[in-house]
Amino acid sequence: MKTEFCKIVGTPIDKFPLNPSLIPNFMGINLCSVEGMSWTRQDDGQLVSLTIHFMPIEKEIKGEWIVSQQDMDKILRESPEISQKKGIINY
Repeated sequence: MKTEFCKIVGTPIDKFPLNPSLIPNFMGINLCSVEGMSWTRQDDGQLVSLTIHFMPIEKEIKGEWIVSQQDMDKILRESPEISQKKGIINY
C-alpha cells in the first residue's frame, strides 16, 4: 500500500483521487479551510482511505491572530469593547 498527500493550493486536479471541487459542492466544506488531502491505495490501485486535512481556525502571524468570521462574531457579541478591524484582533 502507498499513502500520498497533496496540498489543495498549487496541485493539479489530476493528482488527486477525488476532484477537490466535490468537497465544497457535495460536502459543503469551504476549500479555504482545507489544507490538503491524503489517501492510501493498494498495489492494484484501489483506494483504501481518503482523508481531508483542515487548516487550524486560528494562526498566529507576526503578533496578530487571524480569526474566522464565525469566531469574530462570537467574540464581538461576548466582548463589545473589542473593535473589529478586518478580522484581526491585536493582542
